[in-house]
Amino acid sequence: MPKTHFQPAPAGLTPDQLSAYQERERHANNAVAIASSAGTAPGQESLALMQRHVSGELSIEQVIALTDAMLKARYAPRPPGLEDIGALVQSPEFQERFDDVVSGTARRNNSFIAYRDEQGRMVREYPATEEVFETSADRKTLTLLSVGGIPADTAQPVVVEATPYRFAPYSAEET
Repeated sequence: MPKTHFQPAPAGLTPDQLSAYQERERHANNAVAIASSAGTAPGQESLALMQRHVSGELSIEQVIALTDAMLKARYAPRPPGLEDIGALVQSPEFQERFDDVVSGTARRNNSFIAYRDEQGRMVREYPATEEVFETSADRKTLTLLSVGGIPADTAQPVVVEATPYRFAPYSAEET
């Protein structure tokens, strides 16, 4: 008797039902043999679906559709994991969305965003007022760099005292 991967036919089948069961079982065993000869035997999920076909519960078309859905779900593209985080945060789409979220949050809270600019200066950007200030090394004063993207007059620098949420005019006499 050839090896089978499926449960024996249930008792009480008519001769025609038994013949149909054995035919489905033979086809299913052949499918397992062909898949195994290619190097990969069907997994338990696939064998369970094939058993339902052998038992007459599913048509072969239903088994194929369910197997396709199972494999598509298993091998569907997944969101990047931590191993891909570097590439993700460098992507233009991520950068644009990040800038929108951070700027929007700072604007709503009348706060600032602190970062190093391309020249290496520590700056504070106030999205609500569109002002950009250079922060002093001791972080006590701010020097206006631009307003609304227009550079400030460097001949007459505007220097203010740095405070957590807003700024006040700075006077060298107060220190």
